Amino acid sequence: EMACDLVAEKACSGESVLFSYSGMVSTGAIFNWIITIPGGDQVNITGGDTLIYNLDSVGCYRASLTITDDSTSITCIDSICVDPPATASICCDGVICEDCGDIMFTLTGNAPWTIVLSNGVTIDTISGILTSPYFHEVCQPDGSSVFYTLLEVTEFGSVCPGVFPTFPQI
Repeated sequence: EMACDLVAEKACSGESVLFSYSGMVSTGAIFNWIITIPGGDQVNITGGDTLIYNLDSVGCYRASLTITDDSTSITCIDSICVDPPATASICCDGVICEDCGDIMFTLTGNAPWTIVLSNGVTIDTISGILTSPYFHEVCQPDGSSVFYTLLEVTEFGSVCPGVFPTFPQI
């Protein structure tokens, strides 16, 4: 008798996910995978007990594996959802006339966020951001010009990198 145990790993949009069957099957069993992609289209794949599939869209994917041998046919079903990545933008073409001023960050995704910001000399990690927009005070006591660059954004519970403009600096 075949047991059904299909396991999918977590993944980010654009990454590959491993679907695998870990039960016992008889020699000569046929593995037929059906992947339902966001929007409902289906991809049929005949192969082995593991499948690597690229999650190139945001949304939920459903993997159905039907295993057929000489006397039995079983179906295993699993799903994985890919959320949109967190986003951040740094605003604006600000000129700080005093020694200190605020940089505004607009964030999407799930709070709390963490951002990593650099002024070209130091790198600051700011964690626990709960609201968007978020204002961060920066100071240049010597009055010199400094560009601030957004290096990274992550959201609560995500291992996926966030996205931001190609040149996220002011």
